[in-house]
Amino acid sequence: MKRLESFRSYLESLCQPSVSCGIDIFGSIKNGFGTKNSDVDLCLHLNPASVSTQRVNIQFHCPDDLKVTCHFHYLTVSNEVAMFNTKLLEVYGKLDSRVPQLGVALKVWAKCCNISGASEGWLSSYAYIIMLIHFLQSTEKPVLPFLQQVSFLTIVWLSPNSQTVAELWLDFFMYYAWVFDFENEVVQIRHPKKLTKKRKGWEASPLAMEDPFVLSHNLAATVDAEGILSFSR
Repeated sequence: MKRLESFRSYLESLCQPSVSCGIDIFGSIKNGFGTKNSDVDLCLHLNPASVSTQRVNIQFHCPDDLKVTCHFHYLTVSNEVAMFNTKLLEVYGKLDSRVPQLGVALKVWAKCCNISGASEGWLSSYAYIIMLIHFLQSTEKPVLPFLQQVSFLTIVWLSPNSQTVAELWLDFFMYYAWVFDFENEVVQIRHPKKLTKKRKGWEASPLAMEDPFVLSHNLAATVDAEGILSFSR
C-alpha cells in the first residue's frame, strides 16, 4: 500500500497546480478484497470551476523508484458512489477476518468458472461481494450486521458465529442453491427484512440485487436466465 500511495501522490502531482483536483484509490485493491493481480482503480476529483476554460494534456512518466508499469484502460471522474461502496466493503471486511478470505475465494472461483464481468453479461466482482455479505447477514448466527441500520451505531459488533471459512464457503452455495428465492426476492444488505422484486418493480429481472447506495440500481440487471442457471451449476 505504501508504493500504491506513492503512485497515487505522483499522479495527483501531475495535475496540480494547473488543475484543482485530487486522486483517490477505490475498488478491490483498497477495500481488502483484492489480490496481487488486482487492477488499481483511481478516481479523479475535479473542481468544475478550474476546468471549465482549460484543456490539460497530461503525459504519464512514472519515476524509476516506483517500478510501476502503467496501462490506463479508462478514466473515472468524480465517481463518489464508487468511493462510498469501497468504504462500505472495507468496513465489512474489517469486522470479521473470514469475510475478505471468502470474498477473494468467491471472486477467484467466479473468474475460473468464466461467470464474472458485467460487460459480458455476468455479475461484477462487486456484485459477488454483495451476494456474500447478504448471505453472511442471513446465517442463523449472523457473521455480519446491517451497517446501514442506525441502531448499529450504538453497539460493538461481535459475531456469534463460530463456523470455519470452509463451512461458510459450503453454506454460501447451499444458501443460493436451495434457500434464496431468486424468483421473488432481492439480494440486499441494508436491512434484515426481505425485499421483494415486486416492491422494487424488478419482476422482469431473473436476478435482482439492490445497490446499497443507489437504490434504483439493480446490480444484476445484466444477468439473464442462462446466467442464473450457470451460477447454480
